[in-house]
Amino acid sequence: MPFVNLIDILKKVSIDTSIVMHMDSTDIQTLISITTSGQGQVSAFARNLLLAAGKTTYTEPIFLPESGLRSSKRDKYRGVKTHFKENVLKVYPNPAKTHFIVEYHLLDIGKKCCIEINDIMGKTLKIIPITIAEDQKIIPVNTMSQGVYVVTLKNYGKSIQQAKVTLIR
Repeated sequence: MPFVNLIDILKKVSIDTSIVMHMDSTDIQTLISITTSGQGQVSAFARNLLLAAGKTTYTEPIFLPESGLRSSKRDKYRGVKTHFKENVLKVYPNPAKTHFIVEYHLLDIGKKCCIEINDIMGKTLKIIPITIAEDQKIIPVNTMSQGVYVVTLKNYGKSIQQAKVTLIR
């Protein structure tokens, strides 16, 4: 009965909203068990109370279409497709906090085709191989420190295009 337990906690919060910042361990454990129960909106509401209390962190999941779909189905999912006449590299959001997305469109794919991420001093931090001409990659930044990074699109081992991305905390 996670909903009943949540109602009890909400009654306490409605009387004094500052209780969210000073919840006892019983209420925190109750909210954690409600969050992990997967009860839809009830679970989400319990998670939001834990977030407000500073007792958990949460990153919204990003869902992308499956790469194995035939192009006609992927086109329908992504909307009207623009045909590019040149290579294109886009990096967003910029500045990034938890992740950034590298979107690329290539005319053809050669050997040693990849996305390379370097720090501002030129040290290579990540190399992500590319196997299809148009796609996007989500790059988590939890292991990277705050600062400016250079994202390079490479094909046939040569730099095609570069973009800068700034990481903030």
